Amino acid sequence: MLLTRHLDANAALVSLIEPLATRDGFNQTALPGVQVLRASCDVARGPHIYEPSLMIIAQGSKLAYLGPRTLEYGAGHYLIQA
Repeated sequence: MLLTRHLDANAALVSLIEPLATRDGFNQTALPGVQVLRASCDVARGPHIYEPSLMIIAQGSKLAYLGPRTLEYGAGHYLIQA
């Protein structure tokens, strides 16, 4: 599967988010309920359940596994899953 690693079109968005993501993991922002997540390396596959949220991936990509399905989303793509 070909993953979307970087899109130059997102460079402005990345430069705005970067100062907020000072370390790997979830970083709080000045806005209540808004967090920025940073991962500097691949994260092992594992079960995750997220609270209902809007996630914007500015750089890199993510693979989600739902039963037998593999879903890729990242910069320039979207995933809506109920």
